[in-house]
Amino acid sequence: MEMRQKQSRMSTSTLVTITVFLVLLSLKGSSSLKCFQCATTIEDDSCVTDYWGFVNDSKGITDTYIKDCQATNPEWDRCMIETLEQDGRITHFHRGCHDGKFFSTQFDSDRFKNLSAVNETTCARVVTLACYTFCQTDLCNGPQVPPNVTDPCEGWDYYYYDYNYVDLPDGVRCGAKSLHAVCCWLLVLFATFIGCGGTRERMEKFLFGPLFSP
Repeated sequence: MEMRQKQSRMSTSTLVTITVFLVLLSLKGSSSLKCFQCATTIEDDSCVTDYWGFVNDSKGITDTYIKDCQATNPEWDRCMIETLEQDGRITHFHRGCHDGKFFSTQFDSDRFKNLSAVNETTCARVVTLACYTFCQTDLCNGPQVPPNVTDPCEGWDYYYYDYNYVDLPDGVRCGAKSLHAVCCWLLVLFATFIGCGGTRERMEKFLFGPLFSP
């Protein structure tokens, strides 16, 4: 009887351990860092210039450049941009994953040791000019979806300039709709007047003459 109880407790303990391990493993897999991955030796290659390709990847529309870093190597905990320049020209451009520890010979410099992944670029003269940029959020090593920013002046219904700014966020200034209307009206009037054979001098006299007449 006592032996069965011990075996039961051992089985329960083993089952709990396996369950916890599987849960942790799934969590690690689901939170794996994703980076843009591509490399080129050509300055105007798509790896360097394909803005909308990277943006569409970040939107989930395409999957051209995305790499699941830690699914490939658990030590890859950051995204990077790696470049080599010679005589002012890019001879190597690489977006990808990195561990921040191990560098190939052409990138082996003390300046790259213990670099923080704060999206700042550090360069060193190795064989040629080598540069690294590290960051630690998904797809941070390339263009991403532009943030949705609401125009604070959208729906602005006042026909005067609000000198008190009481209804607007700090630092926001919205012009009066009447000013836009007046400007458009003047442009149309000016174009019509000139098109009908009028001169600029006559137009100015017509508009502003009454202001200066005795």
